[in-house]
Amino acid sequence: MPRSEATEQYPGAAQWLEFNETCLQAEAALEDAKRAAARERDQVLNSIAAWTEPASNRVKAVINALYEEKVTAARTKCDNECKHAEQALRQKLG
Repeated sequence: MPRSEATEQYPGAAQWLEFNETCLQAEAALEDAKRAAARERDQVLNSIAAWTEPASNRVKAVINALYEEKVTAARTKCDNECKHAEQALRQKLG
């Protein structure tokens, strides 16, 4: 339903829509961050083929850990943005 239709049907809908849009944007940023971290990880992992096996195991462990850290940080940011939007919504609703 378009935003204008929703706000016409329910006067308080704009606040809910703003909350939803904020969370959708945060979730989209999370997905972008996950894709970027995966590209970086995959680039390193794909270049390992020429390395010696012991080195590649160490590199795999570190790059996978870095990937997880980046995804966790992006997820935390997303969660915080949605929590902040929820708090703002609750304040507006009283």
